[in-house]
Amino acid sequence: MKKHNELWKNEKVLMEKLDEYKVDVPDFPIHKSTQDRIANWMFAPADIPLPEMDTMVKSAAITVYFPILAAAFTTLPILLFLVM
Repeated sequence: MKKHNELWKNEKVLMEKLDEYKVDVPDFPIHKSTQDRIANWMFAPADIPLPEMDTMVKSAAITVYFPILAAAFTTLPILLFLVM
């Protein structure tokens, strides 16, 4: 609230500063062309139903740990057979 009040107190100074500069604002088209709308539609990012990071983490974990678990379950019966 304090900053807002300070701006209004310094309104004359502000108006003087703004009047020092002349700014030309270019005309921008209000409506996009059909070509722009089609390009935006074609190159918009696709919605992925699964979160990307979660899927990547699970895939990486399966890729790393599956061979280790498979080796452990494969060698376990062999070791038990050799011990007996």
